[in-house]
Amino acid sequence: LGNILQLGRRPDNQDLIHWRQRHGLPAQPAIVVASASLDFPVPASIHEHQQAFYIATGRASDSHKMATWRERGYEVILAGREQAVEGRPLIEYLAARGYRSIYLLAGPQILETMLRDAVLSRLYLTLSHQLIGGSQFHSMIGGGVMGAAGALQLRELYLEHASEGTTGQFFACFEPLLQDSG
Repeated sequence: LGNILQLGRRPDNQDLIHWRQRHGLPAQPAIVVASASLDFPVPASIHEHQQAFYIATGRASDSHKMATWRERGYEVILAGREQAVEGRPLIEYLAARGYRSIYLLAGPQILETMLRDAVLSRLYLTLSHQLIGGSQFHSMIGGGVMGAAGALQLRELYLEHASEGTTGQFFACFEPLLQDSG
C-alpha cells in the first residue's frame, strides 16, 4: 500500500484540502483496497487522517478473512464472482455510495477488468524515458488479448524535460474508445 493518497502532508498542498471542503468533499479522499487474498496491512496514516477505508474482494474470497476485516470495523465490498475484484460491480457499488470520481492506483489485473467492463473513463500514464525489462518485468496488462476493450485514444500529452542526472518523462491522458454508456 505504498501509494496511499493523503492530502495536506506538506505545507505546499494544503490548498487541496480547502478545495475539497469548498466543493462539499471530505478533507481526505476515501480509499478502496482491492484484494483477492485479503492479506495486507492498513497504514496508521489512514486512521490519523480520518479517511474512509473500504476493502473490495470477490465473493469466493476467504470468508474468515472477510469476517476478521468486518470485526475490525472495515466495510468489505463484494465486487466479483470469484476471488478477484471485477470492474463493473466495484464501480456500481461506489457510485451507489455517492462517489462520482475514482482515482485508481492499481496493477494490471484491475486495469484489465476496468477496460473489459468498459468502466474506465480516463487513463493517466507517466512514461519515463528509460527502458526496463528482464525476468521480473511485467507489462501493463496480463491475460488474454484485449481487442476493442484495449483501444485507447490519446487526448493529452505533456513533456517534462530531463534535468541533470535524470531522464525526462511524458504525462499522457488516454480515453478508451469503448466506454459504458450507462
